[in-house]
Amino acid sequence: MPSDIAREFRFSSNAVINKGYVSSKGFLVETMKLKNFIAYVYTNELLAKESFEGILKLLKSDISDVEKISLIMKDELRHHGLAEKHFLKYY
Repeated sequence: MPSDIAREFRFSSNAVINKGYVSSKGFLVETMKLKNFIAYVYTNELLAKESFEGILKLLKSDISDVEKISLIMKDELRHHGLAEKHFLKYY
């Protein structure tokens, strides 16, 4: 059902604040210790890629959107890899 799918991928600004992704105290990179920030990026970029995989399944028929989502997923994996390299090198 389309409404069930929409609910699963719906953006919720309250969740963003409750989970600490956004803070009135500043950007995460400013408020977290560097090690914790890198670990955060490392784990969350992979989770973001997985979320986009779910969206990609919904867009099979629209090649233009599939290409855009695929590029975003590729970028998420690149961020994940960069954070992993840095974390392993310095921690």
